[in-house]
Amino acid sequence: MGKIKDISLKVWSWLTTNHHLLWIIVGVFFIYVMFFDRNSMLMQIKYQRQINQADREIQHYKQTLDEYNAQMENINVSDHALEEFARERYYMRATNEDIFIVEED
Repeated sequence: MGKIKDISLKVWSWLTTNHHLLWIIVGVFFIYVMFFDRNSMLMQIKYQRQINQADREIQHYKQTLDEYNAQMENINVSDHALEEFARERYYMRATNEDIFIVEED
């Protein structure tokens, strides 16, 4: 028990006399963790940006899916809507009509 007490007193006295060195060590550790570590703050910012981008893409695809589901519901309910969809999307026509496709530049 006496040796442990002597060692702890020596460490404590060294830290109190060399406290500026302790602050330097803490500062170097802080800089390492902030910039050079595998999970550094810069990497966390990069990962958060990627997560935000993925969330925006998810919202976009959910909105697109909702639009397609509404369009599908409309097509399933009405024959007129089905005919309109087929004519606009796939350029289908009746037997007695001609279709002219005008493309704008």
